[in-house]
Amino acid sequence: MRRARFAHGEAGAFVCGGLVSVTRAGWGRFVLPLALGLSGCGGSATPPSQPAARIIESSADSLMAIPGVVGLYEGVSGSETVIRIMLAARSDSLVRRLPKRLGGYRVELEVTGRIEPMRR
Repeated sequence: MRRARFAHGEAGAFVCGGLVSVTRAGWGRFVLPLALGLSGCGGSATPPSQPAARIIESSADSLMAIPGVVGLYEGVSGSETVIRIMLAARSDSLVRRLPKRLGGYRVELEVTGRIEPMRR
């Protein structure tokens, strides 16, 4: 469900899977059926509440402790900010251990191989 934040007193609406959720000053929020048969809009993912860099910082230690994870960074896919997890090699068992979302951001996996520091 796509969510939008509205300033106090503003009106607004968003559409998801045939429902319209309306917010209007003094009315609270209510949901109306929409008779247009619209497709779903991304499931029940929550929107990001913090910058991706902060999510990466707070998740790095636990993710880097997983054998096969060699790094993570903030990326862009289309116009969407994503968190990319870099892998030494892809395996089903590794993929099952990794989150599909972190802090509201979609996670993409990228096979980079082993990463070693450059020698001088």
